[in-house]
Amino acid sequence: FHLPTAGAFDRKRSEVASIHTLSKLVTQVFDFEKLTESVTSMTLQVVEAQSCWLELLPAVEEGKRGETDLLPAWHTQIVGMKNITRSEIEDLLGTGLQYLRSAVYRDRKPIVVDAVAKDPRFAVGPRGAPRPGSLVIVPLVSHVGPIGFLYATKESQYGFVKDDVELISTFADQATVAIENSRLIKKSIERERLVQEMTLAQEMQRKLLPQEVPAIRGVDIDAIATLAFEVG
Repeated sequence: FHLPTAGAFDRKRSEVASIHTLSKLVTQVFDFEKLTESVTSMTLQVVEAQSCWLELLPAVEEGKRGETDLLPAWHTQIVGMKNITRSEIEDLLGTGLQYLRSAVYRDRKPIVVDAVAKDPRFAVGPRGAPRPGSLVIVPLVSHVGPIGFLYATKESQYGFVKDDVELISTFADQATVAIENSRLIKKSIERERLVQEMTLAQEMQRKLLPQEVPAIRGVDIDAIATLAFEVG
């Protein structure tokens, strides 16, 4: 019989606790920085990764992003990282980054690089920074398509097993919901602000118009003012 060890029980307990915590954050917390901090921290801790970072693509409206967007001209934004710097990310990935992003974006599936040092896609960076043994990239997929990528690295080669990838994918799914919620709330606040400003402009314009029709003997005068939407 193959019996699970105490370490396996501890890991499963940690996984369940992390997913539960992240699920609560999705519904209760709308602080974008706190959400990204939680996602990267949990990924680092639960799968025992060496480093982790989260990248987002520019927000687009539904149906606006197509397959032609699989180009090196992408400008991803790193919104959270643990145990790694921006320069180290650039040195680590080099030209292989765009290839992996495009493949993950196109297939909407995780990619695992079991041996980074042996992979021809990863050229040594200009500063010769040390590279990890293994790497995984997981897409964040919303109803409009991929909106970002979650990365994790380990020092050892073949460091990510199937359970690791599935767990990171679960974190990515939760992060996607949280990020979409955060963006929707931001849009809602912005829309409410615009409505208030337009209402104020409407009232100001109404007060600029004559409030009474002039009374001139022998002349009948009438007037009407029709607004174009709120003002005009």
